[in-house]
Amino acid sequence: MEVSIKICAYHPFFFRDWWNVFDFVVTLGSLVTMCLEIADIQNDVVKLAGKMVRIARMWRLVSTDRILKAFFSTMLVSAASIFNILVLMVMLIIAYGYI
Repeated sequence: MEVSIKICAYHPFFFRDWWNVFDFVVTLGSLVTMCLEIADIQNDVVKLAGKMVRIARMWRLVSTDRILKAFFSTMLVSAASIFNILVLMVMLIIAYGYI
């Protein structure tokens, strides 16, 4: 719905902006995925493509919002430290499991 309104508003210039093209592709992919789910097509590739489209939609949201961008960049920076802590916790659990 949002994309159709944007196409009507920016008709001659809609496809010149890459974010508008990205929105159009993501919305079209979501629509195709919903139609295939309604038709009850059991295909793993279709389900995977639908998940990828949903992730792309979230990426669009994160890339436009300053607070979400700061949150995810902080999470990415701290991911290595969190992984190290998880490895240490697993090692402790295994060590105490043998006692």
